[in-house]
Amino acid sequence: MSTDGLAYLKRLLRSGQHNDVNQMIRDQRTVLNRFGPVFRQPETLDQETFSQFLRFEHNRHWWNLHRAEPQLMRHFDLVRAVVVDLLDEERPISERIDSIGDIAGLTSDLYTAILLVAHPDTYGVRSRISDSAMQRLELWPDVDEGASDGETYVAINEMLRLIADDLDTDLWTLDALWWGAEKEHDPTKHFVRRTRPPAAAPRRTRPSAPSTRPKKKSGPETFVCRNCFQTKPVRLSSDTPGWCIDCA
Repeated sequence: MSTDGLAYLKRLLRSGQHNDVNQMIRDQRTVLNRFGPVFRQPETLDQETFSQFLRFEHNRHWWNLHRAEPQLMRHFDLVRAVVVDLLDEERPISERIDSIGDIAGLTSDLYTAILLVAHPDTYGVRSRISDSAMQRLELWPDVDEGASDGETYVAINEMLRLIADDLDTDLWTLDALWWGAEKEHDPTKHFVRRTRPPAAAPRRTRPSAPSTRPKKKSGPETFVCRNCFQTKPVRLSSDTPGWCIDCA
């Protein structure tokens, strides 16, 4: 496990510089109190509650889950049955994940988020963002070639728990930190896409005379570290010219 990667996450956690990450962390108790009891009794799960969980304004943590809603709702009874099996703590988690099968929309981003909300002290989230951050920060676990999805998740989840323990934090907060780490790595790629009401149609008016707009201030907002070759915000530059604070 990379000590540099852990040190970076600790600095990110202490910095509190990302408002979206901070809000995700603050919303933890609200979301767990609302959806945790439902997922711990998945037989009671209904379409409306599940639909709400897929949306960022309700889950307060994952903003892309709603994209799969049409596919998931089309076969909701099957999806609920799979979720019931997924949350059966009498069976090994690797076996439960491997039995999910190919269900459109039911990806690891979603089913591990469900696991986290149901059992926040036991299961972490595996998503495209966490995979990318763990690999980039050299925190990816050793996974046997040819391992099944379930076996791979067991290795990843063990690593997530070790990292959370080292940071003295919880798995929900750690998942928010992965997002913050990826956002710092590529500020243009990762941002929260909040749901907004449709804008009213603009009223037709006569075109006005063009006005002179003030020129935007020029200057780089990011730089490429000469040591790790990663794109970083300028505020993460160190006293060593061309080096980021993580490498200096």
